Amino acid sequence: MRKTFFLSALLLAMASGVSAQSITDRMLKNQQNNQTSGVRHIIGLSVGPSFVTSKMYYAPHDYSSWRPGVELTADYNCVWSSGIGFGLTYAHNLTNYKHDIHTTQDYVGPSLVYRSQNDKKWQWKAQAGIGYGHLGGDADSQGGFAFQSAVGVEYRFNKHVGVGVDLNAINTYMKDDEYTSDNEQNGVARITLNTGIRIYL
Repeated sequence: MRKTFFLSALLLAMASGVSAQSITDRMLKNQQNNQTSGVRHIIGLSVGPSFVTSKMYYAPHDYSSWRPGVELTADYNCVWSSGIGFGLTYAHNLTNYKHDIHTTQDYVGPSLVYRSQNDKKWQWKAQAGIGYGHLGGDADSQGGFAFQSAVGVEYRFNKHVGVGVDLNAINTYMKDDEYTSDNEQNGVARITLNTGIRIYL
C-alpha cells in the first residue's frame, strides 16, 4: 500500500513538474514573440559628405555641378512586425561655391519605410518620402516640393544602440527663374553618404 501511494505521489509530482516547465517555456516563448512582433521605434542621427549633382548658376554663364558639401540628418522610424512603417526625416546641407558663395538646403518630410525583420546584428532599410525643400544662404531663397529616398545598412552593438550608413538622395523642385532654360527644370538635386548613431527604443 505504501509503495503504491509513493509511486502515485512520485508520478503526480513528475507530471506537475512537466506541466509547470511547459507553462514556463510557453510564457517565455510568448514574451519573446511579443518583443519581436511589437512596434519598433528607431532614431538616427547622421553626418556625411554630400554632392550637389545639379547645375547651380551664379550668373547666366557661370555654373557648377557635382559640388561637394556636408549634410546633417535626423531620422525617426516607426515600424510594425511586417517590416513596413513610416518615418520623418530632417536634413540640413551646407555647400560652398566659387566667389565665396555659401548655400544651405533644408528638407523635412514624412516617408514610407521598410526594415528587415530579424534579431541579428546586421540589418538593412529602405525608405521613400515626399516633403518640403528649401534653398537659402547666399543663394536666392526658394522653396518647393521635394522627393527623398534612402537605402541603408546598420550594425547593432546591443539591444538599444547601433551605427548605420545611409545613401540618401533628395531632389527639390522649384518655380523657374531667370537662369532656367527651356529644356531644364529649376531645382536642386543632391546625394549624401551619411554615417551615424542609431537608437532603438
